[in-house]
Amino acid sequence: MHKIQCRTLFDITRTDVRHQFNAAQLPFHDAAGHLITNHREWMLARNQQRNWETVIQILSLRTQPQDMTLPERLDDWWQFEFAIEDPSAVALGDRPLGLLEQDAAMVPMLIGLAETVTVTPMLMPGINIVFAVNTQS
Repeated sequence: MHKIQCRTLFDITRTDVRHQFNAAQLPFHDAAGHLITNHREWMLARNQQRNWETVIQILSLRTQPQDMTLPERLDDWWQFEFAIEDPSAVALGDRPLGLLEQDAAMVPMLIGLAETVTVTPMLMPGINIVFAVNTQS
């Protein structure tokens, strides 16, 4: 297995809020532990989950991510790790993660969630999303 780290400035908190708003289900705690008591809080949790799902879909275009950690917020960045079996599935020329970067480029993301820096509402590899081979694992 080859471990890869992903860091992004977009809020990709995994909340597991995947359904339509239903006031009858309030209040509840999302998977991140946030108490959801109204439509605004539900929309925030839903949009955080949408961003997380977008990143997973990008990773899944070429390989099956395994042993995925949950995204954690560290300062302005959210980061997580995952493993892949075949590193050639994401390599492009002399760039070991070139296809991941190519697949992520210009993908729309939702903003105005819990980001602390201003970001353009699309993924830009090397700027607001960074992939790196984890050499410590």
